[in-house]
Amino acid sequence: GGVDLRSDQAELVDACDWVHLVEEAERVLVEDGYALFWCGWHNVSHVVDLCNLSFGFGKNTVIARVIPNPAPAVRGLHEDEESGEKVGGSLVSSFDMIVLAHRAKAKGTRSYLRNYQERRNVRTAANPRGKVRQGHPAAKPVELCRELIRQFTRPGDLVVDPYCGSGAVLVAAAMEGRKYAGSDIGVREDGQPWAELARAAVDRAEAGR
Repeated sequence: GGVDLRSDQAELVDACDWVHLVEEAERVLVEDGYALFWCGWHNVSHVVDLCNLSFGFGKNTVIARVIPNPAPAVRGLHEDEESGEKVGGSLVSSFDMIVLAHRAKAKGTRSYLRNYQERRNVRTAANPRGKVRQGHPAAKPVELCRELIRQFTRPGDLVVDPYCGSGAVLVAAAMEGRKYAGSDIGVREDGQPWAELARAAVDRAEAGR
């Protein structure tokens, strides 16, 4: 089993304050552990800079995730006067980034990358759909989370997600035999706390093991 999820004890700021998040991650991370920060292309350089300042230079890197089923971009579309077709709009964002941070002075490594395919810093994983997503606007693919957990933790390690949302990371941790802890002060559109929805998702995963 894992650590209980509490929606009323989250101490992180409401907004995604990267400075606070990176500093807290460095503070609580075990000596040879990893911190993974999922972010968009527009703030990846900022997050990398913060990780270099907090964790030290030398061992921080970036994984790019290709999204084969990105959300459609509908803003800015207009009807072409000649053809009547919808044209214009912005480019569809079909990738995001994961900043992988590791203390520069840590001795040894805790990664378990077994082959060339796992060592590639580009992964392909579709956005979840349907019930698995639970209505979360940024739900993460459980299978990719499982893959990363296998590669950067050991069985019995503690996986922490301070913005657990729909619970994908925690579900993946449970399925891979890791301990888990999560928090989220947000609520879904229907008023249900994300932490409770994540707890229910983890319970289902535990029951299915």
